[in-house]
Amino acid sequence: MIAQSMAEFVNRHVKLSVEGIDRMYLDVYVPGLQYEQGIVRFFCHHRGQPIPSAALMSPK
Repeated sequence: MIAQSMAEFVNRHVKLSVEGIDRMYLDVYVPGLQYEQGIVRFFCHHRGQPIPSAALMSPK
């Protein structure tokens, strides 16, 4: 395995696009949340909820 610094990793995997001074967009891809089982796991284990529900996705 090749050792790499965090700066090298960020340079290869992170892209930042600035369209204007007042606008910046960040697109995040989380592979585990692309499928139903990943969403269930997120709400049950990470959030500690007993039952996954669409109501948990609403902003607080």
